[in-house]
Amino acid sequence: MGSQTEPQSPSDRRVSVYGQAKSDRPGLEKEAGFISVLIILIITLLAYMGVEGLFLVQSRGQYIKEEEDRMKCIYLAEGGLEWAKASLSTNPEWSGGTMSYPDDEVKLSVKKNEEDYLVISEVESGLARRKIQVTLQKREGNIEITRYEELHNQ
Repeated sequence: MGSQTEPQSPSDRRVSVYGQAKSDRPGLEKEAGFISVLIILIITLLAYMGVEGLFLVQSRGQYIKEEEDRMKCIYLAEGGLEWAKASLSTNPEWSGGTMSYPDDEVKLSVKKNEEDYLVISEVESGLARRKIQVTLQKREGNIEITRYEELHNQ
């Protein structure tokens, strides 16, 4: 009579190298390989974006610190000029000095000319530097700035 096919036992199935049953669909292993490569690419892309984000945050933090140092230098140098004006109004022979702060220092030098004073205020904070030179003149009992100049690269 006709040959009947007997049901296969679990031991008759094809087994892959890894001990898993092989599929009867021939392209399934290729699809699984493609999906694995796709997952690796996505993980790599996410890791790259994370590293780029970290560098962006660090560079912005550095920029903010540098800007803070520049602004601090401006205000400290201007404060030094006000200190010079106040000191010269009480002591016309004052020749300058140094104001110290926890992280910074303001250096003032004063040169007396015939009619006015040449004052240089220097500050260094972090990588920022500021050097301002002014000419002060006493008029009607008040000391006024007659010339203001920021000195760069000196």
